[in-house]
Amino acid sequence: KPVEAGALLAAVRAALGRPPMAEASGPAPARQPAHLLDETMLAEMAEAVGPGRMDHLLHVFIEETEGRLARLAEAVAAGDRAAIAHIAHGLRSAAGTFGALALAEAARAVEQASAIPAAGQDAGSGGAVAAAYAPIQDLAAASLTALRRLGAKAAVAHAAPAP
Repeated sequence: KPVEAGALLAAVRAALGRPPMAEASGPAPARQPAHLLDETMLAEMAEAVGPGRMDHLLHVFIEETEGRLARLAEAVAAGDRAAIAHIAHGLRSAAGTFGALALAEAARAVEQASAIPAAGQDAGSGGAVAAAYAPIQDLAAASLTALRRLGAKAAVAHAAPAP
């Protein structure tokens, strides 16, 4: 950790017996956390693992993210800073892997806030954790909806006969 996406995708392609992807010229573009999804990262992942596997991976990611979000909400309500940090860290890592940049950034903020106790406050009442947690549900809903749409588009494109 952290994982460099290009190296990971190259390793996956090699493990699957696929040829390496052509190198892009110039430096990699900077990832903008303000964007909901990094569609280039998702396209590279889909190319590396194949359309059938990508559909499955997206399904697993979405399902696991929904579970993480429910556990995170419970931890925030309980004021359990250790659980908040642990769950937010997993959410950040998974979201980053799947190009859900805004969600990954929000989860990072929650993880960091959970490590900084506010004077006289617990994690579940006001303070840095609550402020960082506030946008998570909306960002997650938007990110997962966008991923579902991309997955559906990819499935249609993959199923369409070649001209």
